[in-house]
Amino acid sequence: MKPLVLALSLGATFAVAVPASAQQIPSLVGTWKGPSDGVGMEMGYVTADYGLVVEEQRGRSFKGKVIYPVPGGTKSEPIHGTITPDLKTVYVVGDDGFHIGTLQPDGKFDLCYLEVDDDDALALCARLTKQP
Repeated sequence: MKPLVLALSLGATFAVAVPASAQQIPSLVGTWKGPSDGVGMEMGYVTADYGLVVEEQRGRSFKGKVIYPVPGGTKSEPIHGTITPDLKTVYVVGDDGFHIGTLQPDGKFDLCYLEVDDDDALALCARLTKQP
């Protein structure tokens, strides 16, 4: 009986040693879509559907593509990103701009895009939902 009590006591000690706030790294793999709005020097005010496809994730880092409308269709661009150690903030880079995002407790993903070049600038934000 004593070995059983000792084993249960040790098990309880180890269970308490793991912080209650320890969280799993969220999986972003999949397709995220949602409405966006913003403003650019060339485009003026813009509202559009915005998409993020995360194709691969290793730990907190991932890669995929963003998809957005252009006249006559859609365009996609490759992206690379990482989730910060707080497991809420996300940074994403592309070939001509970057995104800053926040993973929301309700499962939504707020993602804002910023781009600046010699003759244009653009800032827009989207509220994305993971697609089934």
